Amino acid sequence: MDREKFLEYLKSATERYHVVVHVFCLMNNHYNLLLETPSGNLPRIMRYNDYAYTTYFNVKRGRSGHLFQVRYKAILVDKDEYAKELSRFIHLKPVRVRLVEAPAEYEWSSYQFFIDAKKPPHWLYRDFVFVYLGNEASTAQKRV
Repeated sequence: MDREKFLEYLKSATERYHVVVHVFCLMNNHYNLLLETPSGNLPRIMRYNDYAYTTYFNVKRGRSGHLFQVRYKAILVDKDEYAKELSRFIHLKPVRVRLVEAPAEYEWSSYQFFIDAKKPPHWLYRDFVFVYLGNEASTAQKRV
């Protein structure tokens, strides 16, 4: 339920701040995103998302204070080979930390939507990753 709420806030951020979400993975104590911010408003997006989710989490549990210990870390990524590797890194994170044996087993990442195991939300832009993995979606889905 909590992770679903986080994704609702992320969806809201896409609408409110025109952020483009390419890849995501929600872990137990942090999350990874590959975003595009055409308006250059990443600090506002992150502040909104983290504040909204923290408020929800704290009210639900009757607590107060920070939820995320460390400020987010942002890396500027060009639309190139590194972006493709970053997508792989994010999708393989649950496997690396041994939560699952294969990325398709992890419910809380965008990987499910790249292999068509689930219908993608309208706010997830898969084409960015597909372009680097193959011209046609079916070819790309085999390589994600």
